[in-house]
Amino acid sequence: MLEGLASEFRVVIALFAGERLPAHSREARAPLAENVRYVLSLADEYLKSVPAPQRSMPDARRAFLTDGFDRLGQRPVAFNEDSFALISGPVAARLAVSVVDSWSDRDHEDYLILVHSFPLPWWRRIRTRVILGAIEHGIALPPRLQAVALAQGVAPNRRELWGRVLASAIDVAERRKPNDFDPEGRPTTGTWCSRSARRCRCPSSAGRSSWRRPRPRGCQPTAPAGGSRSVPRSARRP
Repeated sequence: MLEGLASEFRVVIALFAGERLPAHSREARAPLAENVRYVLSLADEYLKSVPAPQRSMPDARRAFLTDGFDRLGQRPVAFNEDSFALISGPVAARLAVSVVDSWSDRDHEDYLILVHSFPLPWWRRIRTRVILGAIEHGIALPPRLQAVALAQGVAPNRRELWGRVLASAIDVAERRKPNDFDPEGRPTTGTWCSRSARRCRCPSSAGRSSWRRPRPRGCQPTAPAGGSRSVPRSARRP
């Protein structure tokens, strides 16, 4: 059954009246075939680590039915297919990066995909559009999303990725691109550009005039401190 759903997630629900005569039927479809393939691949991977004599369906069933096991996804998830379809400026981009990076944590992502059954293709598209939005508006990508960007071919390497982020950050700071940060917080904008420059080892000074220099090319990036650089498992699947 799971192999069939992995090909096409389509279920026909048949209702029968007295004497087992067919009364109604309904067809249900969902974009979850890739989720099923993902679950099967994780199950195969896990079973390789469990010796055959230790595998027990009754034990698995008891664990699944324990009171503390979240079977239906009780934690609310606000995503839908079109989440973050419109990222109009740096403020929206920064919020989107924060939300998507949090859900890209392995445990959170497993909950989203494996428990809440959020469609994996939708999740990948949301994550990609947020990464592109961050680059467009000059918002620094956390290490997890950097790894996803490189795995998905958004940029060929960290040097190119950070160069694009920094170029956009300069444009935003100089108002060549929309800048919806609070005017009272202009020092924050400068600090944010300086931080991006330092990560790319690009020369900068405390003066705002430094951002009028020609855009740096071939900046040599360094990995930002903190956070995991490992690619989320879902990003490794085609």
